[in-house]
Amino acid sequence: MTAKTVATGWQIAMMLPARGRWQQFRLKAADAYTCAGCDIVKTTRFVAVADGDWSAPTCSDCYQLAVAEECLALPSKSSAVAATSMEPPQRIDLQQPKPGFRQLATVVIARAAGTLTSEQDQAFTELAASDAYSAALAFADALLERRGWDGISLADDARAGIRRSLHREQQAIANRRRKQQTKDRRGRGTGNALPVQDPLPALLLSRFRRSAFVAKLTEVMKEEGLTRTRRDMPAETLWDWMVVLDPPSAHRIPADTQELRGLSETSFIEHLAELARRADPSLGALSHPAVLERWAHQAKRVTDGLRKDRRRLEKKVANQQHKAVADLAEADDAYAMGCAMEVIASRLREDLQSQVYLRLQQSEKRAARISRLIEAANRVARNEPRLARPVADACLVHTATCVAAARGDSCAACVPELISQLNAILIAPAPRAPLSGQPKPGTKTATGTPAKPTARPVAPRLAGPGQSATARWLPTGDRIRTGTVRAAWQVALTRDDVNRRRCPIPAGTILPSHETRRLRLYFEHLSAATRPQNVTLRQVGGRWQLEGVRWPTSLQPGLLVDFTWRTDSTTMTAVTKPLRRPERIDGTEFRHEFDRQVVTRELEPDGDPRRATGPVSVERWVLRTLRILGHLCPQGTATLAEDALVRNCQSLGMPDRMTGQVHDATTNLIKAGRIRRVRGGRDSYGGLWYPARSGDNLVDLIRYQPTVEVLKPQSLAKMGAPAPRSAHQVHGFIRRLPAGAHASDRQMELYEEAVQAAELANRSLDPNRFTFVNKHRRAATRGGH
Repeated sequence: MTAKTVATGWQIAMMLPARGRWQQFRLKAADAYTCAGCDIVKTTRFVAVADGDWSAPTCSDCYQLAVAEECLALPSKSSAVAATSMEPPQRIDLQQPKPGFRQLATVVIARAAGTLTSEQDQAFTELAASDAYSAALAFADALLERRGWDGISLADDARAGIRRSLHREQQAIANRRRKQQTKDRRGRGTGNALPVQDPLPALLLSRFRRSAFVAKLTEVMKEEGLTRTRRDMPAETLWDWMVVLDPPSAHRIPADTQELRGLSETSFIEHLAELARRADPSLGALSHPAVLERWAHQAKRVTDGLRKDRRRLEKKVANQQHKAVADLAEADDAYAMGCAMEVIASRLREDLQSQVYLRLQQSEKRAARISRLIEAANRVARNEPRLARPVADACLVHTATCVAAARGDSCAACVPELISQLNAILIAPAPRAPLSGQPKPGTKTATGTPAKPTARPVAPRLAGPGQSATARWLPTGDRIRTGTVRAAWQVALTRDDVNRRRCPIPAGTILPSHETRRLRLYFEHLSAATRPQNVTLRQVGGRWQLEGVRWPTSLQPGLLVDFTWRTDSTTMTAVTKPLRRPERIDGTEFRHEFDRQVVTRELEPDGDPRRATGPVSVERWVLRTLRILGHLCPQGTATLAEDALVRNCQSLGMPDRMTGQVHDATTNLIKAGRIRRVRGGRDSYGGLWYPARSGDNLVDLIRYQPTVEVLKPQSLAKMGAPAPRSAHQVHGFIRRLPAGAHASDRQMELYEEAVQAAELANRSLDPNRFTFVNKHRRAATRGGH
């Protein structure tokens, strides 16, 4: 049966161009069939067959893989390529490049270009079976990025054609290698085996609470009559696993490898770059398992650095700096060697991982090891109860979304990210200490004796720009995480949030990073509910936020908005709380709760001086700089070091011609009472303190304090409270529930009774959104009768 002879039941819409012995077809409609390559039922409009055999239909993925393996080194428009296939070595043992490494790269390029002589063809047959075959492909490809080889220049189209052939060869080798590894794993019966890592909770706690974990693991092993050693701790690298699987005497580290282990990250990268600049680098020490993973991890950074060096020299040559021509040629070779070393490191790491994987699955001690680690982690969590739920949630979400975990690799590299999430959840902000600890005059203790003045507590460290968060979790609810919880948080509104139509979520949210929720947001402001709006919860730049929020125009920057959301619901509420006694800050009236620090930053009575149409005074620049870049205290006071005032003014756009007038403007503002000069402290990290602490360096500070005016109490009606009324009868009615609330079974029964008594019209009532209020008598309020 030929490809054109279609089996019964297939309706062909188009026959695509044949590629070797393969022919792909597009069907008139999607059809379901079992792919002969991956043995998976596919429903698609594309099907491929080999040699016209319709009894073995193949999906598009397997078709592309087969074509890449069989149709290698296709001729380009500018060159003719030999028809013989380039077979890679079957066994890879890349300890170091062979002496013929560069010769192999030259022969590979010549073969792909179609200029291979009979002598070179014989050399290729011998060299293609060497260990450096894949690395030579990478070397040749990198060398052709900018120029030819052996002094022979190539046209751009010819070079591009050769590189395409090399890319197909590299991809085919990678596909064959991956397919062989999968076949070997299935043949050994380890297809669904455990990944090469210890339990993630134990791995996480061994770093996050190391001393407690070590103590609990020692305790668990002592109960079993064992002594804890370093091998019993959670393994993080493949070398750690080799030490676990074999006695320490079986893995002696040579002196040159031990020296590499002692290098810092910077020194290690410099050592790799230096090796790449050599003609024939020796990689024996790097190939040792003790440093192999480190080499594979840093190889990409080394290659990127060599590429930057080459680009820098290219610019010098372009500027006709002829002295850099020779350096550029050396940079080309170094970059190509770096790419080859990156391939070598990757291949060696894959081989080592397969070896460790197989031995780990056959180990009889692993079950007992996992049991001990889990028990130690559980004891640490029981000793610190507030740690148990966040650790479990973080590990659950990470395992479900991590690419490394899906491949069966270790998540040791992901632990620092998980630790930062736990820190955001567990480390609560320090309580704001009062600025004065002196008791009021006449205050007495419980025994009737006058209270003694207490020591003045140290004020908290002043928060610099970007150090004060505008969102925080509320104690009345939980934080957003997996499962069903009632989350509650508070946001101080900023102009940036209004312009970007977003709402930040506090740090510590535990959800899959790819998850997106579409919700309905209800605003309650000025004793009225606005129309619901559709918002989206997603992660942007590593931070969770609500997008598409249309903030009411009556909300002022700095107002506090409380959000509540039950995570199994699609409705969310946002409310503002009125102040019993409104306040006027620098002439702006606030009738709802607000954040004083955000008000100091956001409130600009005179606007941005850079957008002013008329002349702008230096005093205005000084005040704006203090409010935007000053270090804030909880009361909204902004402070800057006097010696840094001019520099900060310039950073906000003050013209240079005004800098000489800053000192006089500061003196005028002090005389006018707008700001004042105080004596504070600066710690070793550059943070400002007022008052200064013992041991701080004393500095002169310029301090801006907002003008606060407390107004008369608001009436109950303005605060949303009901007006005075007399007692009266209330008929049964239906009421909308806030987000996260549910109607009780009793209320639903009362609703059915009211419908049967014809007191209400019969309609479907959603208990997640509405409830029924039974008829009752409402009592009189204050002032009523």
